[in-house]
Amino acid sequence: MDFFFRFDGAIQKISQKYDEIERLLIEEFARAQWANDTNRMKEIALILYNFKGYSQCINAFIEQSQLGGFKSKDIFVDVLPLCKLNKPIIDKVFPNPEHVMGKFMLHIFHGRIQETVAVQLFERNSSDKVNQNKFLKNLSHLYLQTKRVVQQLKDSDVGTDTQFLEQITEQIYRKHMDHYISHEKQCLQYENSRILQMYYESLGHQKRTIQSNFQDIRRDIQAVIGTRANINIAQIENFGGETFLSEEVAINLLQESRVAYSRCSLLSKKSEIASNASEILDILTNGLLREHVDYALELGLQGIPIPEVKNQPVIYFFDIVKRCNAIVHLYEKEFIESLLPLIEATSTLSDCMQMKKLVLEHIEAKLDAGIDRSLETIVGWVKVILQTEYSQKEFFRADSFNDMERRNLISAACVKVIRFINTQVEKMRDSMDGKNIETVLTELGTRFHRVIYEHLLRFEYSSVGALNVTCDVGEYRKCIREFKSPLLNTLFDTLHALCNLLLILPTELNMYFNREELTSLDPAIRMNFVQLRTDFKTVKPQLNQTQTIRT
Repeated sequence: MDFFFRFDGAIQKISQKYDEIERLLIEEFARAQWANDTNRMKEIALILYNFKGYSQCINAFIEQSQLGGFKSKDIFVDVLPLCKLNKPIIDKVFPNPEHVMGKFMLHIFHGRIQETVAVQLFERNSSDKVNQNKFLKNLSHLYLQTKRVVQQLKDSDVGTDTQFLEQITEQIYRKHMDHYISHEKQCLQYENSRILQMYYESLGHQKRTIQSNFQDIRRDIQAVIGTRANINIAQIENFGGETFLSEEVAINLLQESRVAYSRCSLLSKKSEIASNASEILDILTNGLLREHVDYALELGLQGIPIPEVKNQPVIYFFDIVKRCNAIVHLYEKEFIESLLPLIEATSTLSDCMQMKKLVLEHIEAKLDAGIDRSLETIVGWVKVILQTEYSQKEFFRADSFNDMERRNLISAACVKVIRFINTQVEKMRDSMDGKNIETVLTELGTRFHRVIYEHLLRFEYSSVGALNVTCDVGEYRKCIREFKSPLLNTLFDTLHALCNLLLILPTELNMYFNREELTSLDPAIRMNFVQLRTDFKTVKPQLNQTQTIRT
């Protein structure tokens, strides 16, 4: 032991000399690097290769190589050119270029990139939603840029282990991404609320709490009392035709969700992408369809005038239908284009489809209810026109036409009815298409037919009155032909044929009573019309002689 202690001083001096020589060689290496003297650099690197100073030599090379190498504001732009510039030098100078290139890249990722990430993500404050939005934007941008750099390095074959770089990338970002979806949900909810609030504020509207069932009961009671008492007690608020639906709002909400879906795909763990995307869909559905569309439908339903009001009703619900259909189309398009790729081939797909189905069925039910009420209001106003414009003796006129009198004069009431119906149909065609408009027009035409039919049964008809009412029904039939419905054409053709029972000469009545276009009707219905003739008592014996009725 004493022997070794005897040489402590000498050993220490030798070690110090080694350190000094290595330091001088590293300084010489740095000078050669500044002078671009790769041959001298190679000589020194070979000398130091088996000594501890070799790692210091590599570090010195890396620091000096990267000094001033990042000239752009976006450091990611400079990574690949810097690697390509130094790759040939590393291959020539160092005996183990793969190891040196790995350390070179590690210095870039754990140094420059990690520093940039830390600085740009430091501003996040969990209580500040604006900064949270900025944090998510920066996080996704930085992460995407880093992934692109890794892919560029892989494609350019600069001799780096890309799997190693991917692991480093995950290490840099993982702590920022562990709770990504909670930040995304808070941010998306905040943005949705902000967009909706700005919209309603621009209209000067304060959102209301609506109790749908109570409003429906109240409306029904008002309609019953108003009809029986012939007074208008219903307080219908139509907001001047404002639909409270905006395609611009829908596009903004969908854009927020589209960005969220994109970030979800990028920042979520692969095992969590589908479930995270489902949560984004839920927030979008709540904001767009429940908070915006459903709210507008509730206000629209309340704004539909009750049937048989005193003044001509103004119906805005078809405008709501038009905008609602446009928004739902945008929603379904977004579902297919942005969400579906993230959830297909997962169990989450069926859950999302089911949720979408239930929400859209709920909206469709309210649209159907609103259209039904609107049709009820339309035919209700037709009924009011017919009841107020015609007197009980309207068609009881006993005299005949003089030579100067027009025999095909259409009544003022008929003109009003057709003008009103045409206006409403135009609105319907503008708000619906395809099978939807066919179904709605068929329903309107059927109800309109019932009103006209019941109206005709209220009067007695002389020959002159029968001619007048037949002209009116002919105009109604012409109006209905524009609906392009075979069923409605048949109904009104039959109704027109029934009117001819009022007009036909007594001697021809028996034959006409059994004409082909009428034989499909119950004889009792035909007889109901014949009984409306002022000369019914005279013609009745002839009908007693009628042939067997075909059914």
